[in-house]
This record gives sequence, C-alpha cells and structure tokens, in this order.
Amino acid sequence: MNRRHFLRSLAAAPAARASARQAARIARLTFTPIEGRFHKFVAMNSYDTAPKGHTYSNTLVRVATDQGVEGVGVMEYAPADEAFLASAKTLLGADPQALYEMRRGRITGRAPAHAAALSKYKHLDGPLFDLIGKLNSVPCWKLIGDAARERIEVYDG
Repeated sequence: MNRRHFLRSLAAAPAARASARQAARIARLTFTPIEGRFHKFVAMNSYDTAPKGHTYSNTLVRVATDQGVEGVGVMEYAPADEAFLASAKTLLGADPQALYEMRRGRITGRAPAHAAALSKYKHLDGPLFDLIGKLNSVPCWKLIGDAARERIEVYDG
C-alpha cells in the first residue's frame, strides 16, 4: 500500500462509520437475572419487614443491534413481567437513535412514537443511552450534557 491509498482509506473510514450508524436497528433484547452483592450488610428501611442483607437480585438488560453493537444496563429491582416484555418487543427493528429526540448530539427527550413505553419503563434509558453512545463513539453521559464540575459528592444508600 502506498501513501495515497493509505490516506484515502483513512479519509473513507469516518464516512463508513457514519453510514453504518444510520443503518443500525435493534435486533435483540436480552434480560438476564443477576445477583449482586452489597459492600456491607444493609439493614431495613422504614417500609421493610426484613433486612436487605448482603445480596440483591436484579436484571441485566442487553440491547444489541444488527451490527453487533450492544448497550448494557440494569432494570429496577422488580423482575420483568409480561407487560414489560411485550412493550420491549416493540423496540425490535427500531433505529436506536430514533427513540429519542436529539439536538446537536444531545438527547433532549423521548421521540413521540416511543414516549409512552420509554416513560413507563425508564430503566431502558441506561442500556439505550449506552448503545447510542457506542454508535456515536461518545461516552453516554455526553448524550445528556457536558461536564459542569470536576467533582461531585455522591450518596451511597
């Protein structure tokens, strides 16, 4: 390969990635029960009848495109029920970037066609943001804003 061919291939790569981004479709959704471990014993809240203990159950959500790009997140602590699974199936074949309204590379809201399902099942935002970030080669936090501070205090319940 000579210099001219090498430079042309470099120039073509972003265009190929851009066209690939536009063609992505959700091909698979998987929901896997997982067990997590708290870093210390968790006692009861005022509404609990027993301590939480050392472990908790959750569901790992994976959203994959027909191109093999995958977004990952977790659900709320409730397991997936039939209504949720039926709603999630409506996302199959959808362009992940068409699920949200975007302005200047940032997500500004949910697209009207999917707003009801995504508003009801907010825990889908995590894996979908992860997927959209990967499709656009940006960290998913940049989809909702930019860094305003170098440091932020966190609360660990």
